[in-house]
Amino acid sequence: ESIEKLKQVIDINKPHVTRTAFDNNEEMYRIEICSPSIIEDLKLWNIIPRIKDTPKNQLPDIIKNSKEYMKYWISGIIDADGCISLDKENRPSLDILASQEVINYIKDYTNIDHYTEYPLKKSKQLVFLKYRGRYAIESYKQLENEYCLHRKWDKIKALI
Repeated sequence: ESIEKLKQVIDINKPHVTRTAFDNNEEMYRIEICSPSIIEDLKLWNIIPRIKDTPKNQLPDIIKNSKEYMKYWISGIIDADGCISLDKENRPSLDILASQEVINYIKDYTNIDHYTEYPLKKSKQLVFLKYRGRYAIESYKQLENEYCLHRKWDKIKALI
């Protein structure tokens, strides 16, 4: 669904790649953009390709300067590198894995003081941010939007 929306927005009719996840047999989709001119245009906005030596999830300037875009960007981070789950008592948890810079922007954006934050043991650059219970629901209300992966976000939506 999200891939089809992206293809419409950027007016591309290139086929997307479909594969099956090895752990849960769900279909996964990918579209690759390999145009050097598009890559260079994105760099002008401080949107850089993720490569081995680049810190994960640097905040693009266009996002830093726009509260409107921040919501969509954060929900994209959660879709890609986050987790929304329910515990045995049906309490929600929203976990985000990102660089410290991004985590700080997310905390500033949501303005929710009740969270857990800790570094990822395998990486010096990555940090987990976790909202639980009603604070996960508050985060959901601020960040959920029409472009997010509903298979993730609907877990919290059902509790509201």
